[in-house]
Amino acid sequence: MSHAITRPVDVLAALAILALGGLGYATLAARSARGEEEPQPAPAPSVRVTPVARARFEEPVVGRGIARAPRAFAVQALIEGRVASLARELESGSQVVAGEELYRLDPETVHLALREAAAALAQARDRALELELEGAQLEERVRSLEGERSVYEELVGANEEAREIARAQLERSRRLLEQDAMAKSAEEQARKAFVEETQRYLEAKARLATFAVEVETARGRIALVAARRKTAAAEVEAAASRLERIQLDEGRTSIRSPVTGSVVLVDPETGTRSRPPAEGDLVAKGQVLGWVLPRSGAIEVPVALDVGEAFRIRGAHPEREFDPDTVFADVPEVRVEWAEDPGSVWVGRLVRLEAGFERRTGMITVVVRVEATREYS
Repeated sequence: MSHAITRPVDVLAALAILALGGLGYATLAARSARGEEEPQPAPAPSVRVTPVARARFEEPVVGRGIARAPRAFAVQALIEGRVASLARELESGSQVVAGEELYRLDPETVHLALREAAAALAQARDRALELELEGAQLEERVRSLEGERSVYEELVGANEEAREIARAQLERSRRLLEQDAMAKSAEEQARKAFVEETQRYLEAKARLATFAVEVETARGRIALVAARRKTAAAEVEAAASRLERIQLDEGRTSIRSPVTGSVVLVDPETGTRSRPPAEGDLVAKGQVLGWVLPRSGAIEVPVALDVGEAFRIRGAHPEREFDPDTVFADVPEVRVEWAEDPGSVWVGRLVRLEAGFERRTGMITVVVRVEATREYS
């Protein structure tokens, strides 16, 4: 591959740099037309005269720079799956648009996971509902026990009063019987009534004593059910979140281009290579299938130049203000020679100043942009 310039230009810039971060060299060569023809020497009778013609010549301007690679956007599998179809064969340099489908994964695994997640969510919700109903029933049971205990408290009081009345009647009947003022049968009836009232009183009192235990037991079960309900609610939330994630995965079976641009199979920042998968290949979650360089992306090379050298570019002069818009406007293509691979020559253009004049070093930094990685011939 020839590095010579095949067309006459007023300015030619050649930059040699180390690809992707290496140090290299930049050469800016200007061909300027001389303003006047050289005067021919006076003829002499014994001298042979050769005509002098006006021609262009190169004045190299050399600088060094470090390439800044453009950002590449990864084409990445967000879920694990087997490639079901390819939109088209992707090669380095293929043009894609943002959102364009490049690969489609088999959705059957995702659909199965969706069904399982939906069933798990329904089961978790049923369990939460059962616990809610159980808790409500226990709360109602406690209220019923509290009401029944109030009734028995009144009943015990009434039975105790009736028992005391029966006791008084029995004692009166005994005194009358001793005085032969009452028949034996009447005394027996009074004794029987006292026994019955005593029995009712003791039964009511015994039942009243059980309420405290039953209420405490029910309240303990309520606390246990409340804890289980919290666990069930967390399980419902987890199942719902899992279902939502899988629903998102359903959309992730389509692997699309993140931006509009050109496909590359080597990461320009790290040099990592990628092999596009074929139909039927299994891809892992997070696997990078390639990269896309956006259309606006370009390799930029900041090149430090001595300001005196820079002034020679396109007629700049140290006594005038250095206007990059004017100076760079008509500068033709710049050669970019990679130090690690001298045979690879790209083309670019001077686009702007990186910073102003550095008085301490007497340097300025110009930026060369390589927008097309075509070889310079």
